[in-house]
Amino acid sequence: MYPTIALGTGITADVSVKTPQRGDVFVFDYPENPKQSFVKRIVAVAGDRVEVKGHVLSINGVALPTCAIGVQSYTDDEGTVHKGDLLLESNGSVRYLVFYDGGTGFDGSWTVKPGESFAMGDNRNNSHDSRVWFGGMGGGVPSALLRGKVELGKVALPKDAAALEPALAKCMAR
Repeated sequence: MYPTIALGTGITADVSVKTPQRGDVFVFDYPENPKQSFVKRIVAVAGDRVEVKGHVLSINGVALPTCAIGVQSYTDDEGTVHKGDLLLESNGSVRYLVFYDGGTGFDGSWTVKPGESFAMGDNRNNSHDSRVWFGGMGGGVPSALLRGKVELGKVALPKDAAALEPALAKCMAR
């Protein structure tokens, strides 16, 4: 969930919240292997039409607004350096950072089934999420697998991105 949750950071989830809103981050049991837990952002809910083309995420035919923060990099657990674009994305009243490195990621379109939510990682090109589950066909998270809403603070840059603070402030002011 980089850049929203730094690698190795502990999280707290409110297990009393079981109904996600667009933009919430949730802990849930992975639909293809419920013994494994995932943490992802819920970008769409039942009945929504999701479309991804490059860096553009659209819900029900409307592209989510974004604002470019700048170029950022991080090193993953295996020592690989990922360099890419850091953006502020808005999904309704919720704003958060997303990271794109490399190619266009996982383009496609999906309709969220009743009783499900569509989950995507904020590290968009490095996320095993609703876009690729079920043999690459994609699919949602059944409500019964949702464990709780992750409690997050305000939008904050990764620790090593202080130089991007003016750009973030400008995007937040929009």
